[in-house]
Amino acid sequence: LKFWIYTGKAPDSRYRRMYVEAVEGMKEHIWSFNTPSGLHYIAEWKSGRNDAKFDELACFTGGMLALGAYHGAGYTDEMNAEHLSMAESLGETCYQMFVSQKAGVSPEYVRFTDAGMQTGVDFYILRPETVETMMYLWRITKKQKWRDKGWTLYENIVKATKVEQGGVGYAPVLSVSHNPRQDPKGVMHSFFLAETLKYLYLLFSDDSVIPLDKFVFNTEAHP
Repeated sequence: LKFWIYTGKAPDSRYRRMYVEAVEGMKEHIWSFNTPSGLHYIAEWKSGRNDAKFDELACFTGGMLALGAYHGAGYTDEMNAEHLSMAESLGETCYQMFVSQKAGVSPEYVRFTDAGMQTGVDFYILRPETVETMMYLWRITKKQKWRDKGWTLYENIVKATKVEQGGVGYAPVLSVSHNPRQDPKGVMHSFFLAETLKYLYLLFSDDSVIPLDKFVFNTEAHP
């Protein structure tokens, strides 16, 4: 998608075709809905079947789908509208992955069962993908709820990760669902500055700050 945008958005570009085929394939095979939680997610495909596991890392997909709809990557208005709706559904799921935890921050992944959304590996290492999607959804839909949700995530992240004693910075969190505590051996990865905080900054900045119609962010959020 981003290379299609970066190279001028040619209508017959193979990069556009590859993006649309990938999204439509995802929708057909691994796009899933969990009735007890009321949440959509992207399952993992393992050994010929869907595994109802969804990583926080995959939360970038909401932003990707929103960006694709914004630039008209879909072949029809209806397709772009559907992709944007999927983006918003994932935005809500990823938000719930944070706020449903005792620590207020997301585990590495969740599983979806007959009991709803269940915590998987329950540590948080300052990942940015959810706030990335909040930023795209706000800028593209202008629905205030995405800024509001982003502000809640910001407050949760600061509260759970800011080092108050014995050092300076922000630390990963262990046991986000049961007994939250900062990891004494954890490190503040560079992506916390390069991505997590940058996307939060852009979420609350004017659209003229690195506008989406003039810049493309790479995987590490560099314009």
